[in-house]
Amino acid sequence: MWEWSNSRQKKSKSKTLQNSFSDLLPPTPQHLKDIKDVPSPEKMKKYLLEEIKKFDLKNIELKECSFYPQTWSDMTRNTAQYQRMRKTFLKLIGYSDQKECKEIGFDEEDIELLKNKKSPENYNTHIKIPLEFGGKLDMENLCLIKTHPLHDQIHRLIEQQISCGFLQRYNFIYIPWFSGKFYHD
Repeated sequence: MWEWSNSRQKKSKSKTLQNSFSDLLPPTPQHLKDIKDVPSPEKMKKYLLEEIKKFDLKNIELKECSFYPQTWSDMTRNTAQYQRMRKTFLKLIGYSDQKECKEIGFDEEDIELLKNKKSPENYNTHIKIPLEFGGKLDMENLCLIKTHPLHDQIHRLIEQQISCGFLQRYNFIYIPWFSGKFYHD
């Protein structure tokens, strides 16, 4: 284990998180290195809307978000702030949104977990617009989302745009976005 982790320690010319992990990312496939193989924004948006329909994700819209790489210090600061905000967010909805919690199927035990700053089973605190795409660490950018399959599907839509070279080519992606504090099926 030590040999692997030690071999990955390289001095990066840039202090962005993206460049620090560039050696860990899979290389862009040869057939995508040619700019014409990356889907156009129109084709990508159409594809994502089809996937949203296929996944049966309701009340989702696509927001075009530019890419803003974070530095290591930004990432460290934001991670600590996110952890504090996440706990505050969970406690807040546990106390102030009990009616909506019950409407989505939470029982008293789940609501107690929220009050104690913990997510109920199969739920996750989600940052709607990721920080590296212009999102802010505030309560309006957080929501409680069902982990499987909803949260996984939303992240899959984001990852598909990155893995095909779309982000690299256009420096933006379409973020699946919804309003409100809860997202469930």
